[in-house]
Amino acid sequence: MKWPRIFFAFGLLLYTMQGLAQTNNRFGMHLGPIGSELQSFGSDAPSYDLRLRLYAGIFHEVTFDKNFGFVTEVAYAGQGGMQSVEVLNDAGESLGLADYRINLNYFQVPVMFRAKSGGEMFRAFADVGGYFGVLATAKGRFSPGSLPENQNPPDETNLYEKYKVWDAGVRAAIGLEIQPMPAHVFFVRAQFSQGLVDIASEKTLTKRNQLFGLSLGYYFEL
Repeated sequence: MKWPRIFFAFGLLLYTMQGLAQTNNRFGMHLGPIGSELQSFGSDAPSYDLRLRLYAGIFHEVTFDKNFGFVTEVAYAGQGGMQSVEVLNDAGESLGLADYRINLNYFQVPVMFRAKSGGEMFRAFADVGGYFGVLATAKGRFSPGSLPENQNPPDETNLYEKYKVWDAGVRAAIGLEIQPMPAHVFFVRAQFSQGLVDIASEKTLTKRNQLFGLSLGYYFEL
């Protein structure tokens, strides 16, 4: 439980500093696909494949000068993974393997340092920092197209008790701002994050979140 508290305290301190400083403020939003992987460690640890999920965020950028600032954000991050699971009939006989999707839906608060470089129309930026997240829902279900023929998919399973509520980790991103006209700024951003917290409730396993993704966004000056 230490990592979430550290990131929460750091984010609160940083946001207070932003309010006290004489700064330039911008708000915005971005949305895009992410590749999510559920890393698993330990004896008999299951293997998970990459899943395509969604990331959406609303952020607040504060710059202390033209090339340096901070970004705080509130975001939705769809994470999880996919694994091959043996399907059994009512008699306990194997019908083969099917894809089992694990959907972990988080609300996250990233806190990032930002550096910029460029001109009036094009500006590159790089972000480095961390995030903490709260698990909203955890569900598991079979992918219908992967099930054996004439096999109906089982009901969706609630996996919330198998995962811890808190997550935290490090994050880095790079991007490009495009300003075709005054007060209208668009950007494209690539990000990567690595979870540092074991999110599994089971003591015999260690699981961590990992994601990378691409998003498009827009922000404006107050």
